[in-house]
Amino acid sequence: MAKKRTRNIGAEILEGLREIKRGEVGRVSVTNSVDNPPDLPPPTDSIEELARFWDSHEVTEFEDQLEEVSEQVFESKREVATGPRPKPDNET
Repeated sequence: MAKKRTRNIGAEILEGLREIKRGEVGRVSVTNSVDNPPDLPPPTDSIEELARFWDSHEVTEFEDQLEEVSEQVFESKREVATGPRPKPDNET
């Protein structure tokens, strides 16, 4: 039986971005020059404001600001139900 290979998805995405930036693969896009760096995403919790920002920017514009992390960055707060849902008091 073959040994299962663990993938580093973050590293694969970063390498893919670098290939696109070098022009090896991908599509042509307009990026800001080094003399005119893009504005960072606005410091906000508004999904709508962030969506407007990313509608007009690409992550490749910020490649020099990306860094690979090895630990968990976000913690899921989603609860998972493990049994049947209780019925409301007004149902029998």
